[in-house]
Amino acid sequence: MTVTLDGKTIRVKGGGIDEAVHPVGTFSDEYKNEEYSKKGWFVGQYKTWTLQCYDDSVPWGSCTAKHLQEQLDAGASVVFTLDEGNLHAVAPINVYILGLSISYKQGSSRANFIRNFTLKLQEAPA
Repeated sequence: MTVTLDGKTIRVKGGGIDEAVHPVGTFSDEYKNEEYSKKGWFVGQYKTWTLQCYDDSVPWGSCTAKHLQEQLDAGASVVFTLDEGNLHAVAPINVYILGLSISYKQGSSRANFIRNFTLKLQEAPA
């Protein structure tokens, strides 16, 4: 599996990708011929992804999590790709970074450590 974001390869834990499709639209209440109904208008959809990622023994200054945090702070869209061979693929698409949480379960003072982070992405409008 290969995941890239903003040209950087992201290390994703096994089973660490969730993809969701969200419809965009609205509902309206109607009352016709003495009957209540709801009418829906749908104008499209957008996708979101949640990725469980990690950096393995990478200093903070050059780690993926720091780079993504800087991109989140900038608020600009970045290019996301996902290739899982026959299973699933996402062609290069612009996304926004909606959230980034970082955890240091094993501590960061050890010579070898793993920095875990959860990344939340949303498809950017075309």
